[in-house]
Amino acid sequence: TLAEHIIKRLGYSSCKNANILVFPTMVRKAMGMVLNPEIKDKPIIVAHNAPLLSNGITKATEKKLGANAQVALDFMQKAVAKDQVVVVYAGAVGQRYGWDVLIQSIGAIEEKFVLLILGDKHDLGFREYNSAIAHCEYPENILWLDSIPYFEMQYVLKFAHMGFVHYIGDTLNTYFSAPGKLYEYLKAGLIVLTDQQACIANDLEVSNAALFFETPLRRENLIHILTHFPKDSINSHRQNAIELFKNKYAFENQIQPLIALIKNLQ
Repeated sequence: TLAEHIIKRLGYSSCKNANILVFPTMVRKAMGMVLNPEIKDKPIIVAHNAPLLSNGITKATEKKLGANAQVALDFMQKAVAKDQVVVVYAGAVGQRYGWDVLIQSIGAIEEKFVLLILGDKHDLGFREYNSAIAHCEYPENILWLDSIPYFEMQYVLKFAHMGFVHYIGDTLNTYFSAPGKLYEYLKAGLIVLTDQQACIANDLEVSNAALFFETPLRRENLIHILTHFPKDSINSHRQNAIELFKNKYAFENQIQPLIALIKNLQ
């Protein structure tokens, strides 16, 4: 479209005239250098879409949570009391993010897993959700709540065990996606449930902080991955996620090279 063409031209112009370039992942940096070879001699920083390490969220926050966040906590706490594994899906909902397959997968596993979805409720989402849940043998394992405020989400996520993130990859932008929810999961100490094309897949694999499913995403494969993961490994994998975020992806740490470059330019 004309709008897309204008945005692309503005992007090329910005890269050409910039003194310093910041990309959200290494693969985005590589893609940028392929599309704009002239930037290879410019200072380039990779700073992922990661949040701040410290946020002041404490147990006292629970008393101030909104109604949806309270429902989410109750749902997860009941699941944990029954020794169930809590999988969370946070953010934009839609089939391009694989949520229909995730719903059908969790809904096919009796008692062991529950799925909490935190994302805006809209007409298309309702149609997709109803279609997916209709194929579930255990629909009671799944709860879709509307989105909740960011500071509440940071607190709520910590009570889950795994966080699902996936993009079908139908465009360059989604194929080389850098989803913020991935880093939110790591920060909260969740095992990342994703595919091998994830933007930081190598770090996730080396750190034992993720479970990987094959692409294209299929229900049978996802069920196999979940049901064959030993529950006694959950705590160690979650700790690995926390350490990976703290040591490599916390925004405070990532931004230091950019600050140093800016100071040198002054």
